[in-house]
Amino acid sequence: MRREAVIVYVADEQMRARSRAEHIHNPRTALQQANRSKMGIASHFLRHMQAMVAHGFLPTYTERNGRKVGAYHVALGRLLQEAMVQTGGAWEIDPKRVTLAEGNSLERHPASYARKGRNLRLDFSNGLPKGVGRIRIAVYCPATGRASHFVQEVELACNSIQLWLPKWARGQALHLWWMVECKGRMRWSSSYLAVGAKDTRGGQKKKTPHSPLRRVESSGNTVRQTTPVSKRKAKEGRACLPDDERQE
Repeated sequence: MRREAVIVYVADEQMRARSRAEHIHNPRTALQQANRSKMGIASHFLRHMQAMVAHGFLPTYTERNGRKVGAYHVALGRLLQEAMVQTGGAWEIDPKRVTLAEGNSLERHPASYARKGRNLRLDFSNGLPKGVGRIRIAVYCPATGRASHFVQEVELACNSIQLWLPKWARGQALHLWWMVECKGRMRWSSSYLAVGAKDTRGGQKKKTPHSPLRRVESSGNTVRQTTPVSKRKAKEGRACLPDDERQE
């Protein structure tokens, strides 16, 4: 007679044994459900950030069996270890601790913003790192549950970048992550910026506090253009626009 394998796990500093669950996709214990919820929230968020993590992380090999792990799973591991917080029994994502690229810290290159309507200007008081040729930006709106990605070429001594936000971002608080791409082997980590819902007065630069994320959805838009200052100029091909705006 064949015996079923016994599953052993640790909970509350005790080693417990249980029989195999009838439905693996429906965990029965509270610990299993919490772990499943944690993985689900992290995976759901990261799927909509693939446009950035695909360039921000490099594939690696595991230490156990030397299995190759892609950029997505490397980023997922960082997200689970560093950015997941548990409050009131529920798992959330702390956006300030999210890492979408690995490399040198951008702490010496802080970003601030000025916002008016759908026009968002990012200012870099210390400039961008030397050798930067491209900047990638991910914008997420927690109220609408949508995200857009922007890719923009930058010139030497670039201290400011302007974006024309999607319609759903108007008047909404936003979470923004940005990373840079340099020539050669130099790699930089991502940086986070919380964007307030209200316009800044007189182009005033501002930084805002952040709030945890629970779920994220993405429009999947990736564009590549130059700097806008108005919607009219944006339509002339000088704007960083989401795809739905480029067809108006």
